[in-house]
Amino acid sequence: MQNPIYTIGHGRQPIEKFLELLTSNNIEILADVSAVARSRWPQFNQKALIIALGQANILYIHFSELGWKIQAPKEDFDRGIKEIIKLSSTQKVCLMCAESLPEKCHRKLIQNMQIIDIYPSGQLKVIDH
Repeated sequence: MQNPIYTIGHGRQPIEKFLELLTSNNIEILADVSAVARSRWPQFNQKALIIALGQANILYIHFSELGWKIQAPKEDFDRGIKEIIKLSSTQKVCLMCAESLPEKCHRKLIQNMQIIDIYPSGQLKVIDH
């Protein structure tokens, strides 16, 4: 059975707060769905993020084919979604990009599954597509 898929935007928050949001929801895999794994906020650049997540026992995977403004072939996009669904059958997966508010982000485009958005305040919002 598939677990719900969580989503989070890192925004400008300190890495400690970000990790707290993930660990308090028992996230096991962070799926970076940004087109490029870089940020103007250094704590969210791929290398720094992998280290911080590793210390919290959270696996980092970059799914660039799911990034906004990426013109990935549909089959690549579909393959990325299928991989996330597969991972979520056994582990708690959270999709991440920069935008803090999911309603302003391409994460809202994910359909046909239960989504739980993690807001910067820690509030959770369940969305059934």
